Amino acid sequence: MANIYSRNHMIIVNYPREGLVREIIETIQELELQTEIFVLAPTLKNLPFHLPRVDLVSGSVVSWDTYQRAEIEQAKKVLVLRSSEDPMISDAVTASIVTLIKNHHPSLFVAAECLSQKHSELFKMAKADSIIYSETILNDVLSHSVLDPGTAEILATLINKKSKHSIFRTLIGKLREYSTYSFFSKRLLDQGYTVLAMRRENQMFFHLHGETLKHGDEVYYIGRHRLNWIEVKKEAKLPT
Repeated sequence: MANIYSRNHMIIVNYPREGLVREIIETIQELELQTEIFVLAPTLKNLPFHLPRVDLVSGSVVSWDTYQRAEIEQAKKVLVLRSSEDPMISDAVTASIVTLIKNHHPSLFVAAECLSQKHSELFKMAKADSIIYSETILNDVLSHSVLDPGTAEILATLINKKSKHSIFRTLIGKLREYSTYSFFSKRLLDQGYTVLAMRRENQMFFHLHGETLKHGDEVYYIGRHRLNWIEVKKEAKLPT
């Protein structure tokens, strides 16, 4: 491993297949240009591809020593991918990895891939911050693409790293004055940003009529680029 002395970097755990891991890395770095990434893989000696600001850490993914070599103390986020194609085995291993990380760093954001939604309780008990039901998402997209033609194309466009528009998230900061989401959404729409949903205390809201902005809300929107809270206030013409 060539030590890149990362700070505020991301860690990807497991290496299901080259195409998947490379696509994830390229998408992350397209959206966040300077992000450094460590890939943790138990069997690889070298990555089969070369990308800037990406490094490999070989070692057991259930050993804390491997994460220390990946400088997890300075990491900002972790993504744990499937360890195998067997849902029972993979989800058990993935949940144990989440538990290991959370036991050492409870505040570190950890997203985990879950192959079977039947195992969701495993990931909730492990305190995963985000559970990605990859197979369920794929099946739902296939179903919707038949029932509502164009659905798959819209989703593919929004999550394509080369698209002019994508889905972003911004955390609502401190507010000086009361404001409704109806007012907020209309102001952002005038500036070319479409509000999709809001998450508050781990609950997602899509019908925002009557809801007011609160410090700590997470707002999801379609736009050309991610806005920080200062930029959101400016675009929505909120009091600064």
